[in-house]
Amino acid sequence: MTGFANMECDIMYKDEITGHLVITDQHVEYHAYTNDKYKILFPENTLGINILRIISERVIPECRCDQTMLDYFGLHEYNSYEIFRQTHGVDIDDFKWFRFAGESLTWNDVRVR
Repeated sequence: MTGFANMECDIMYKDEITGHLVITDQHVEYHAYTNDKYKILFPENTLGINILRIISERVIPECRCDQTMLDYFGLHEYNSYEIFRQTHGVDIDDFKWFRFAGESLTWNDVRVR
């Protein structure tokens, strides 16, 4: 999971902020704003390495990313961070996503269906 340093975002459930995440090259800092197990992506005490693993599971794996997909994302080579930024970590199976610092996107802007 290289390339995910210096990232700050809110963890969203539809349009509700359920947590805040800051990743630097030194540490991962996460604060949950809810205890609702259906809305939370990871519990407050989740280790940084597990947070990075969960994020990586929300990115199209390199083995499934062909040239057509790279073209769609405007990439010349696979870059998990750039794909994550563009997809906001949206998963078709839930309503959780990542809104990056400075963005004002809503669930309707990022949802798959």
